[in-house]
Amino acid sequence: MKQFFKRLLFKDKGSVSVFAILIILPIFLLNALFIDTARIFSAERQIENGIDTALRSTMAEFNEELASVGLFSYSGSQSEVQSDFRLCLDEQM
Repeated sequence: MKQFFKRLLFKDKGSVSVFAILIILPIFLLNALFIDTARIFSAERQIENGIDTALRSTMAEFNEELASVGLFSYSGSQSEVQSDFRLCLDEQM
């Protein structure tokens, strides 16, 4: 009688592990996808924040006389603006 129940209960050895793999594998894949997506969004946000900060730092030197009329102008040349912006951006990143 004992052997009958043993054969009945443990007839398909290993089948549970195959089903477990079939269920767990998609869960792991979805989890990895969600984690990577969250990292991408976080990196994009950090890049945007760095660019915004560098732009604000660069535009802190705008011409105040023109600002009184609602215009913004940088007091340096185009190359100075680019180098200042890159310097600020490099410090943020």
